[in-house]
This record gives sequence, C-alpha cells and structure tokens, in this order.
Amino acid sequence: MVATETGPESESEHAERQVRSLYGLVERTMAALLAEHTTEYGHLRTLVPAVLHGARPDRHEFALPLLVHGAESGDPAGAVPVAALHALWWRAANVIDDLADGAAGEAVRRIDPGATMLAAFNWAYVVPVRVTERLPVPEWVRRALATEFLDACTAATEGQLADLFTAPAETSYAEILRIYRNKSSAPYAMASAMAARTAGAGDERTEQWRLFGRCLGLLGQFRNDQEDLQSGRMEDLANATPTFHLVSLLNAGPPGARRDRVLALLHRAREDRGARAELLERMLDADVVRSYLAQIDRIRRDADRALDALGGTAPFTAALRARAHAAATPCDLLAEAARPAPPPPVPERRPA
Repeated sequence: MVATETGPESESEHAERQVRSLYGLVERTMAALLAEHTTEYGHLRTLVPAVLHGARPDRHEFALPLLVHGAESGDPAGAVPVAALHALWWRAANVIDDLADGAAGEAVRRIDPGATMLAAFNWAYVVPVRVTERLPVPEWVRRALATEFLDACTAATEGQLADLFTAPAETSYAEILRIYRNKSSAPYAMASAMAARTAGAGDERTEQWRLFGRCLGLLGQFRNDQEDLQSGRMEDLANATPTFHLVSLLNAGPPGARRDRVLALLHRAREDRGARAELLERMLDADVVRSYLAQIDRIRRDADRALDALGGTAPFTAALRARAHAAATPCDLLAEAARPAPPPPVPERRPA
C-alpha cells in the first residue's frame, strides 16, 4: 500500500496514477505526429483534427502500452510513442467501424463519410509506421515493431470483415473466438508486444506479453457486447452481429422451434424493437448466461497465468491484472440473470 493525501492506495491504483500522469504527454505526442504528417497537405490538415476529435477512444488505448512497459522495465514513460501509436490506430478503427455499421457520430455527420474514411485510414496506417522508424531502439527491433503493427492491422481488418459477412446462424463458438481474436485481440496483442520490445524484452517474454494482450482483447470484446445490451441500444442485435452471446443462445439445446424463433426474431431485429427485446429476454436465460460467463472466466484465468509467468514490476502487473479482472466482471444485467433463483418459501406449519 502507498500512502496518499486521501488515504492508502493499492499497488494497482498507484501504477494507474503513474500512467495517468503521462496521458497529457501521449496526447501531445499524437497531436505533434499528426501536425507533422499533415503539414504539406491542406485537406488532411483540415480533416484529420476534426475527425480525430470526434473519434471514440478505446478504454485501454493509453494505459496498456504504458503499463506493459512499466511492468517490463519499471518505467512506463518509455512507451509514450507506442501509446500514441496505439491510440491513433484505435481512434481511426472506431471511426471506420462506426461508418461500416451505420453508427457514425456527429463529427461524421458534419463531414462527408467518404472523406472521413480516407482521413482515418491514412493516419491509422501511415503515422504509426513513421513512429516505429524513430524509436531509439536497435534496427532489428524497429523492423520487429513494424512487422508487429502491420500484422495486427491485417488481422483486425479480417476480423471486421468477418463481422460484416458472417451469419450468426452458420457460426460456431470457435469461429466467433477467431473473429474476436482478430478484430479486438490483435491490436491489444500488438500494443503489448511493441511495448515489451521497446522495454528490451526478448522473444519469449514478448510472446508471453502478446498472449496477455490477446486475452485482454477478448475480455474487452465480451465486455463491449454486454454493455451494448445493458445500455438498451442493442446495436449488435439490430445489425445481426455474430456475438458470442448470440451464438450461445442459438446453440443452446437441440435445433428446433426455439432456434427457429430466435432466427425469425433476428431477421426482424433491425426495424423491430420488440423483436430485439424478446431476443434479449431469451439471451438472459440463466443457463445461457452461465455458459457464456464460464467462457469469459476461462479467458480471465489465461490472462492471470500469463501475468504469473511474466512476473515483472509488481505495481504495474497488479494494474494489468485488475484491468483484466474488471473486463471479466459481468455487467449487472448478466450478473443478475446468472444469480440462482431463491428457494421457494417453506409453507408455515400450523399446530394440529
């Protein structure tokens, strides 16, 4: 525990406070990179800041590289360029994802969608490569970092395309996990591996950090799916997105009238809020939810094992573990659905 003005602070809280103190520097680094990148190009210079301002952030975009670098080296500051790269990638990916899903925000409504897509695509795939070229690491590490980034971009694109073209009715559990590992885990694995490499980790430790990032990405995607349901938006159901939870419902029990009803509701879900509400009610069946949460807990245990094997500087490792556990914690809606039903009341016995 660390003493602060407001009382004792846990190791993970102390590490989180340390990395938060670097967020301003990460943001300034992002701004400087984009300003340099667009100096000679008038349209990009106008569009990029506007699109970036309206882009959705990712909950781990700054923290994950900083915490991994801190865990590996004891000092999170060395990962500021990697955190800037990771955040720029995520902001662009979220813009492109929202455009593909028809859920773009106010910034895109004010700017031509095609121009927005071009601006986001350009900064996501050009600026980060330039960042890797300037890092103060040996040439072989720079090459490894560039490969890490480009491989993750390819995997994430494949995952987003699979989201658009995969029908829930024709999807297995294994296929859904493969999609999640691409679209959500690949960028987290990339950020973790790049931060570890920058901190001096060798191949074996880098692979272990990549595994942890992969687990955190999976947990984050499961959490996003739950928050979409809990919020009442139910955009995944409206878009017939093949989430693990929906596939769990479709595969619960033998094929028959129940599955046919779910597919009929899914067909109507884009336009029919009542269909979405009935799908949600069916997804909250206790057996379906418990099976779904058991899968999440298995991934959480994999994340724990990766951190146990890595060791590292304790406060930063504790913060990473806390983030994985928070992502694995079910939203209130699912936690309530999974809770065992109370036993029936015992009838009062009257004396004869």
